[in-house]
Amino acid sequence: MPEEKYNKIVRELIKKSFPELKSHKIIFKETNLTYGVRVYYFYFFSLYLIGRGREKGLSKGGLAHELSHIEMFKNWGFWKTALLSFLQFFSMKIRRKIEAGADVNAIKKGYGKELYKARKRTLSKVDERIKRLIKKYYLSPKEIKSYTKRY
Repeated sequence: MPEEKYNKIVRELIKKSFPELKSHKIIFKETNLTYGVRVYYFYFFSLYLIGRGREKGLSKGGLAHELSHIEMFKNWGFWKTALLSFLQFFSMKIRRKIEAGADVNAIKKGYGKELYKARKRTLSKVDERIKRLIKKYYLSPKEIKSYTKRY
């Protein structure tokens, strides 16, 4: 079952690269999203769900990106997370900063190569609408490569 496989990878990533998340309940779960991976955040319960839609073959880089979001939420606290989560729907700049920040954090933790491969693979498989969204908000493969060389 893919959920078991990805939950094991999430636990390994937390142990190796995200030790500050050990006390949080983080679960990978299949969802009915049309595309992509999302973090669902239940702050008062310290529960986070990483939900996957039609995205297949998630990489450690992609999961590290999602764990980076959780790390950011934890560092921001409830009110800042709630505010920025709301504002990102109205501000391209804020959403870009949040998504690119999660990419950079995953790269700093050593997942640049995996993130690069995953982004290249995703951009080669998705329709034009999704490609535009990825290009608008996330680091490009070229940017990922550049950051990976820095860290």
